Amino acid sequence: MAQEYEQINVGKRTHKGKAKVRALRRDGKIPGVYYYHGEENVDLEIDKKNLYHALSTGQHVFEVTMNGETQYVMIKAVQYHPVTDEVMHVDLMRVRRSEKMTFTIPIVLQGEAIGVEEGGVLSQILTAIDINCLPTNVPESINVDISDLELNSTISIVDI
Repeated sequence: MAQEYEQINVGKRTHKGKAKVRALRRDGKIPGVYYYHGEENVDLEIDKKNLYHALSTGQHVFEVTMNGETQYVMIKAVQYHPVTDEVMHVDLMRVRRSEKMTFTIPIVLQGEAIGVEEGGVLSQILTAIDINCLPTNVPESINVDISDLELNSTISIVDI
């Protein structure tokens, strides 16, 4: 069964400059850039509601249509406003579904540790790890069962 990717609505952005970008944001669009090694960068405008929905899905690979061609991209960087926390700019990097890439995947702890029930404290140092895989096989999260974890026990990355 083919994997379905969330669609991000983009359009080519021809205008540059602070005033033009502010007007773009007032119209419910977010400026962005699309790039891939060996290709020319493309300035984009992205629908704000559509982008926020895509960010909330937890997916790592998205589908965009540019110049009548469907491309697959990952969100490489997101810039947020320091006060309002609104998205100010997005970098989309093209991915080839046949090439391995590095993705940052969250670590989710599952279960109640025996050591915590005995009065210990659970300390999670690492909340995400980088994995190298095909864009078609990216897990949403890495689940770690901690129910057998006793007092003064640890789990290292090698154990995962």
